[in-house]
Amino acid sequence: MSSSSSIIRFYTHRNCTISTVAPRAEQVMRMQLNWMIRSREGWEAGLNDSSIVSGWFQEAENAFVGNNVASSSAKKNMTFKPFKRIWSFVIGRLPNYLTLLDGQMFPGPLDGSWVADGLVDIALTERLVVGVAEVEEMAIEADNWQPGTEKRVINVIDPYSYCVVAKRSHILKEIFVPNEHKKVGDYRHLLHFHSDKVDKYLDQTDVKRLISSIPDDMISSPPKIEWDPNYQLLPADVVIDSGGASHFTSYVNGLNPAEHGELYATLEQVFDKMIPLYEKVLSEILLTRLEVEPKTRSETDKNQSVPVTLRGKKIQVVVRMTTTILTPENSKHPGGQWHIEGMANEQIVAVGLHYFSSENSNTSKLYLAPTWRESNSVISVVDGGNNPFAIETVPGRSVVFKNSISHRVAPFELDDPEKPGHRKILGFFLVDPGVQILSSARVPCQQWAWYLDVWKTFGSEGRLVPLTASRNGRAGGVIFTTGKQVSGH
Repeated sequence: MSSSSSIIRFYTHRNCTISTVAPRAEQVMRMQLNWMIRSREGWEAGLNDSSIVSGWFQEAENAFVGNNVASSSAKKNMTFKPFKRIWSFVIGRLPNYLTLLDGQMFPGPLDGSWVADGLVDIALTERLVVGVAEVEEMAIEADNWQPGTEKRVINVIDPYSYCVVAKRSHILKEIFVPNEHKKVGDYRHLLHFHSDKVDKYLDQTDVKRLISSIPDDMISSPPKIEWDPNYQLLPADVVIDSGGASHFTSYVNGLNPAEHGELYATLEQVFDKMIPLYEKVLSEILLTRLEVEPKTRSETDKNQSVPVTLRGKKIQVVVRMTTTILTPENSKHPGGQWHIEGMANEQIVAVGLHYFSSENSNTSKLYLAPTWRESNSVISVVDGGNNPFAIETVPGRSVVFKNSISHRVAPFELDDPEKPGHRKILGFFLVDPGVQILSSARVPCQQWAWYLDVWKTFGSEGRLVPLTASRNGRAGGVIFTTGKQVSGH
């Protein structure tokens, strides 16, 4: 893992690290009221209609006055006078949000979150749905259900299996450089396997040190308990050209490029559409806010913003895809747990989710929450039992947010309890562009089945040589490694 002082760091930026101070109740209420209005369709036009604004006020008063739900730790009753002052503050600054709207993209409920509808067109969505079908069937056949979900959530592309494991994974000293594409939809060139050339690999002591070492700019934060010295998610390397098109230059962990080349191409195109959302989030992380009372993004001088572009950059992303399958016998999803993605050594700076298919399920929501670290390092969130920072996850919607914001899936169920239903999510977890962690460019494919498929179909083709590592005491196999599993989407 490396970093450079000349490169902009996002993961360690103060606007991205988890705060050690709980947000004030009034500050949270401002954010709640702000999103209560902005999450409504057509709120922009409503600002100019006094009768509509009066209706908003009445609804908000009923929700807050006499029953302060701004913070789970603040149980005081809110009286009318301070509420009206807070309301006036929020309404007076809403017009500033109109200047932040950018085509299909709009700010989410919390600083560092952005939402967009329709970035991925219908034709591309159809290709994604078709391309995923076979992979999903294979995952179901392999019984790759997410633990704790009672066979509701299937891990279609699962980055938590076959991750980097200290003292077991083989790490190349230099990155594997694939050949150029031979033809459209052929991504077999991304595959590389363990060979008998020992001098190409790091010593296992160096592997352990590489995974567990903490960069100088992260010594004090986050706490060591948030570092995993034994495991690391395995991102894929991605190059974004000057035109904004992304290209995988190493394999996606959990998706065989020899079998699913067309899906690789589709994933690149979907990620292309979401790149502007990541750039919005990264730009907000770099915003300078130097006042006594922190301003929201709508109050921050645009001259203080630092627009970030990913064009012409090499980045790393962890790809994940899940499908929630509900049946008449298993008709309800109870919701997920509050979490942030990955461990500190994985340096995931932004989480991107694209909701591309839903059938026969009622309105599902993604809950976000302000997050802070208490003195005992326990991470807490603002919830209050009825999360006010909910984003409806309708098909075609993309959401990107900085990874210091906690999130969880809200409960949902079948619309028609007598018919099956589903919800499909594609996730791209962006590693801090200011660093390069271990990726699939330096870790040969760790799945024995991938090796067999290529060997049987194409032969050695020069670079693919028989493996000499042992698997369960037998010669000729790749070392199998199984990573950590967390409850998520």
